Amino acid sequence: MRIADTLWQHSRIFGYDRHLETCRIFLPPQLLRIFQRLNLENDAMFSKLSEGISPQSTLYKMEGTLPSRKNVLDRGALSILVGGVDYFSVDVSDEAIEKLDAEIGLADREGGISIDEAAALLGLMQDEKAGEGEIIQYVSCLEALKAAGYANCHLIVRADRDISKESGTLLSPNDRLKGAAIIERPVLTLYRVNGQTSKGWEGKPVWIPNIRFPEGKLFYGIDES
Repeated sequence: MRIADTLWQHSRIFGYDRHLETCRIFLPPQLLRIFQRLNLENDAMFSKLSEGISPQSTLYKMEGTLPSRKNVLDRGALSILVGGVDYFSVDVSDEAIEKLDAEIGLADREGGISIDEAAALLGLMQDEKAGEGEIIQYVSCLEALKAAGYANCHLIVRADRDISKESGTLLSPNDRLKGAAIIERPVLTLYRVNGQTSKGWEGKPVWIPNIRFPEGKLFYGIDES
């Protein structure tokens, strides 16, 4: 596992005040790509800092790197989302159910949408009472993907679902397989759950999101609140 800040320290071999025309660095292609990616990420981080950061920010890192040594990371403030894994949240709002019904529709379907559209749908589901919760993390990760050049998201919609709030899983086996087959872009699966009180809900329908990020992507969520 490569430590990002160690690689940044090593990149000082390029020098602060040396003349570029007199420098020659010979690296294996794989290591060169790592330095290039880390440099882009470093520039993006400084750009974000100059704009001001929210209490909860997400750093998108390449696979196979950690931001720093484990003994200097605040594990209580760090959450990690991994590409290729299904994440869902039941801490959602039902206040925008009519708008979501109109935006998403009440028929099962699949298709492509933009990253911005996916983030907007998730934003409508955010429960303000939950504070800086999981939905905000998902949106932040989508924004990081967009900044990295991703444009599209695969959308799967399922309506009229009878699922227990305490089931511990959201997706049907078929939908889980469908999402797992798409590895190069995020997959957002939206279930419209009927919301019966007998199944632990509030007695009214609610949209529940499941998101799966592209394979090989890691997101470090930093909670500074």
